[in-house]
Amino acid sequence: MLLNRVWVLCLLFLGWYPGEAYAGEELKWEVSGGYRVARLPVPKSGKTGFTRQPGEATGIRFTNSLSETRKMANANLLNGSGVGLGDYDGDGLCDIYLCDLGGKNVLYRNLGNWKFQAVTAQAGVACPNQTSTGAVFADLNGDGSLDFLVTSMGAPIPVF
Repeated sequence: MLLNRVWVLCLLFLGWYPGEAYAGEELKWEVSGGYRVARLPVPKSGKTGFTRQPGEATGIRFTNSLSETRKMANANLLNGSGVGLGDYDGDGLCDIYLCDLGGKNVLYRNLGNWKFQAVTAQAGVACPNQTSTGAVFADLNGDGSLDFLVTSMGAPIPVF
């Protein structure tokens, strides 16, 4: 089940989502052991699969930038940058944090129905001018809410 959710989130990140499966249907969430799951409905007719959603429709407009000069100076940067998925605002929806090796990370708040809003400045998680390589949401202090870390090359790891 977790693997399926990771695939859906990765495909969403790439601009694809299972449009036919979710069109107009509410998911029925089941809460269990500190997490929640929902069975994905499969359409009885029509085309199954994913439908490309442009950034204009979802609100996600992001490009990981890496100059040719920096690529040539440090081949480790070719490993790419990170994505953090978690509910940063406690509304029950999975938000997306995208790392940019060029120092322009973006946090997208999930508004529901595959719509997102950039809230990086309001959340104070920009991490400007750092080579961000990874991000993770986790409850570090056991208080029941997610904390947020952004890893980088050559900089401290901030905890939000």
